[in-house]
Amino acid sequence: MKKLLAAALAIVMVLSMSVMAFATTYEATMNDEGQWEVTPAGDMQTELKTLTHKYGETGGAANYTITIPATVEIPWEGTPEEFGGDVIEWSYAAQLNTGDTLAIAIDSTTGSFENAPTLTYELTGDTSATVTSFASTTDQTIDVAVEGWDTVPVDEYTATVTFTADYTAA
Repeated sequence: MKKLLAAALAIVMVLSMSVMAFATTYEATMNDEGQWEVTPAGDMQTELKTLTHKYGETGGAANYTITIPATVEIPWEGTPEEFGGDVIEWSYAAQLNTGDTLAIAIDSTTGSFENAPTLTYELTGDTSATVTSFASTTDQTIDVAVEGWDTVPVDEYTATVTFTADYTAA
């Protein structure tokens, strides 16, 4: 029984010493009146840190997603008003590091349809975005105006609209 009690007390003693390792240190000095003044050593500030990456991975947590429709159909002699105003709806969601920038833009806001150079389009509205905030999500809309319906026969015409994304690290 004495051995068990001695082992238990030894464990308690070891554990009590580990608490001291996390305690704040103090400095005791004697003032001019002969009294001891106890002050904390150092500046007594607590530093909080967060991880900018998942455990076991390296690099920052910055990421972004851009959602762009693959196809937008425009009816013959259609106008944006017939669609309820906005034809191309795209969006982005970004979580950036401090000082990072994400620039999204359409290469060209005007052009013509393939095999029909007289059937032209113009894009207006949210044709670009620059993201500099640490967390941002938005829905963007672009109006499409098509001209030259009377210069081409009834058929299906296509054109490609190219979006670019430029991510710049701080």
